[in-house]
Amino acid sequence: MSIFLAIVLLLIGAALAIAALAATPFHGGRRQKRANLIFPGIALVLIAIGWLLWDGYGGVLYLVGIASH
Repeated sequence: MSIFLAIVLLLIGAALAIAALAATPFHGGRRQKRANLIFPGIALVLIAIGWLLWDGYGGVLYLVGIASH
């Protein structure tokens, strides 16, 4: 079940990231600028949660161990 949820979260995160990249930041006011910050943030959070579910906590602890040395 967690693998299925991980795949769904990764796909949704990737779709939001693509949508954020495709958004045109050239025109628009404060609302457009806020959307340009919110969608990539949500995409990164969903991708991170999906990756945690896919990989488990071992990969994260391994990366933290590399970063701390």
